[in-house]
Amino acid sequence: MSYHTSTMQTSWARSRNRSSYWMLYVLVLAAVICLPLSIRTSGWVPDAGRLIWAAFWGLGTGFLLAQVRAPDWMTWLGSMILGLEYSVQYAGRLLPSLGTLLGDLGGAIVWLWRAVVGQSVAPPWPFARSMSYTSARLAEFVTNLRGWVGAAQAGTESQDLTMLWLLVSLAVWLISWHAGYALIRQRRPFTALLPLGIAIVSNASFTYVGFQYVQIYLALTLVTLVIANVDRLERLWQKLGVDFAAELRHDMLLAGGAISAVLVALALFLPYHPWNDAVWFFWNHVGPTVETFYDRLDKAFAGRDPVPEPTPDPGEAAAAGHRVASGSDWSEAALFSVVVSDPPPPPEHELEAMSAGGDLWRYVTKRYWRQRVYDVYTGSGWETSPYEVVEYEAGTDWVTPAYAGEEVTQTYTLLGLEGGLVPAVNLPVRVEDQPYAVVDRGEDDMTALAVNAPSYTVVSVAPHPTVEELRAAEDPYPEWLAARYLALPEIPQRVRDLAQQIVDEADATTRYDKALAIEAYLRNTLYDLEVPPPAPDEDVVDYFLFETQRGYCDYTATAMVVMLRSVGVAARYAQGFGQGRYDYEQGAYVVRESNRHAWPEVYFPDEGWVEFEPTPVQGRWVRPVAMGGGAGQGATTASEEGGRIPRVIWYAAILAAVLAWVIVWPPRYLHRRPAEPRTAIAYTYAQLLRAARRLHLEPVDGQTPREYLAYLAEAIETRGQFGGEAAHDVGVIGRGYELACYSQRELTAADRERVEGAWARLRARMWRVRLMRAARPATT
Repeated sequence: MSYHTSTMQTSWARSRNRSSYWMLYVLVLAAVICLPLSIRTSGWVPDAGRLIWAAFWGLGTGFLLAQVRAPDWMTWLGSMILGLEYSVQYAGRLLPSLGTLLGDLGGAIVWLWRAVVGQSVAPPWPFARSMSYTSARLAEFVTNLRGWVGAAQAGTESQDLTMLWLLVSLAVWLISWHAGYALIRQRRPFTALLPLGIAIVSNASFTYVGFQYVQIYLALTLVTLVIANVDRLERLWQKLGVDFAAELRHDMLLAGGAISAVLVALALFLPYHPWNDAVWFFWNHVGPTVETFYDRLDKAFAGRDPVPEPTPDPGEAAAAGHRVASGSDWSEAALFSVVVSDPPPPPEHELEAMSAGGDLWRYVTKRYWRQRVYDVYTGSGWETSPYEVVEYEAGTDWVTPAYAGEEVTQTYTLLGLEGGLVPAVNLPVRVEDQPYAVVDRGEDDMTALAVNAPSYTVVSVAPHPTVEELRAAEDPYPEWLAARYLALPEIPQRVRDLAQQIVDEADATTRYDKALAIEAYLRNTLYDLEVPPPAPDEDVVDYFLFETQRGYCDYTATAMVVMLRSVGVAARYAQGFGQGRYDYEQGAYVVRESNRHAWPEVYFPDEGWVEFEPTPVQGRWVRPVAMGGGAGQGATTASEEGGRIPRVIWYAAILAAVLAWVIVWPPRYLHRRPAEPRTAIAYTYAQLLRAARRLHLEPVDGQTPREYLAYLAEAIETRGQFGGEAAHDVGVIGRGYELACYSQRELTAADRERVEGAWARLRARMWRVRLMRAARPATT
């Protein structure tokens, strides 16, 4: 190659490098601007539009400092100082307005003219207004920071935004500066843009807003990587003296751009799998600590704007999987109320008597407010098959039920329920007053109902079969239903063996009897909301049945569905809410967060999907023996065992039970009470503990008697709302017990009678709480 040719190629390469430099700056600037735009779109930082200038100046500073011949540590220190200075003036709004600056500039020119020409120096001094403004704003800035630090240390809320603006501005500045500096100085485009990408993706992930900026960032990053890689290759070839054609750059850029476009298209349109065992395992164990930290952050930055809620997508909400893990301590916040066409429950004082007699569900129609159903068991939880979302006008039936059931009309008023999926009884047929959408798997197999309104009226068809009809429903399943609701992944053989053993020992031959047998087995497990979660690679049903033998509704419902499928009975997993508590003034059931529930549903040909209840703390579904039996929805449990028991046998059994009660556990007035006061008070405390255990309010490890009794008093008052009287009686018993155990003074008969009187009043109230608990579904 001649000297002239080499010189021309070097000149051409330098020209290309300068062109690439500005092209890279434009591309990286566009990518960097995505971060403040994403924050502004999510709306959690007030006045976030000004962050665009922080990104612009940060990137420009990074490009300039990258070309300064100075050690990296010095440039890092300088950038930190510049970023902090910019963030302080951003958060404190220290710079005066442009009009003030121009006015002071004119005044400074006049002052200087007078000083030079007139030899007189007098106020107003140059830039006096600007300096006064900046000084006042700086003092306010320091005061605001002190107030924020004090509130953060005390754990109280702070509405001041100074610290929020300071931290966000500094973060945007440093991320933008790093993008420019690492791209030019270190020649590492991926390293330069990675922190920026993490920030944009994190903002979109936590706020569920601004995903379009994630897509734009990814496209810009791919193009930047292509151009930077072409420049790197050209520099390498020049260094090695390799001759290359000028058209090669154009071809490489064209090919790289095409590949980038294909990758972006694939990322946008290909489905993805949302579960990640490692992430789930981490959040299940570390989540509570992180949530506590988030709570403190919310208080510290309480002045930030709330993130706008995106319009719920019913398809995405229905497709969200459910993993069975640890239970949640749900609050008592009301989620919705529902007025149902069923007859209202009898008055509350009558319900107590009915509960004591065991015939509650003869007089109260049992309902579950179902929100969604799942069909695919994964070994660790549930997912749903491919679906479609179909919209319907108000009053339009989306399906004609294939079975005869009772029509149930429900009017829901949403109070605190979030999301696009709404509850309804069994099979909703139409929404009367609102347009609605059905998430459907095909073959009229509904996954969920979606209504975008605070209140709606829905008409459902609920199965109402008799025991004989369920036992007779033995026709073959449709092919699509068998393929979907008998399917199981590879599960441990001992799960299948146990399910088969249960139905064999019960001599269960029909689908209904198999369901009853497995339901009865699971109702003997222990109810525990705090059961440790299984390992990520462990089958959850195997873990529940053979390792813990304890759990809550997620475990029992999942186990029943899997065990039924293993013995050839079609079943599915349903989520929603228990019945809640009936409000007699509103004439509606009030459903709270603590009423969240899960249960299995079993398919019977010509009868539809029928609910079962394997969770031990919930009341069982009971069916009438025959439609003419006069039992309404629920007959006695004996009807499920087949055949009626003669009335005389019932009377004899009741009489025997009463005699056994008197002999084995005589009434209190037949007891020989301890005469010594200290012993009598300890005996009364023991009675209180036994009554509390029946309400599942027993002490936990590590609680002192005083701590436990405070917890017990609060729980009884919350459930029964006795106006503080129950808490007072618990306190009397607690103080007496402390005197009996730890005091050296002589206790008198008056001390004993005071404690026993409090227990007599409290015992009646605890019985009332227990009856109220039986009259409605328990918390799951």
